[in-house]
Amino acid sequence: MGPVFATLTKPLAAPALGLGLTTRLAAGTSLPCVAIGGIDAANAAQVRATGVDGIAVVSAVCAATNPEAAAAALRRTEEKEARR
Repeated sequence: MGPVFATLTKPLAAPALGLGLTTRLAAGTSLPCVAIGGIDAANAAQVRATGVDGIAVVSAVCAATNPEAAAAALRRTEEKEARR
């Protein structure tokens, strides 16, 4: 579901949902929810805290100066959230 935040990947995307609406949408369905849109290592934990089942990223890795490090940072966030 998304975009959660504004994203440069799809300039014509719908307006950003924000964390509050993402939380309400995730809570309102029994279907798996994967969030996308403007997510990076700095905000991934906040997005996971909304109750979504996972996150998807594009720019956070593909546009990073060091894509490997960016992917590793996101993976650490996911692993930390999985332990909660």
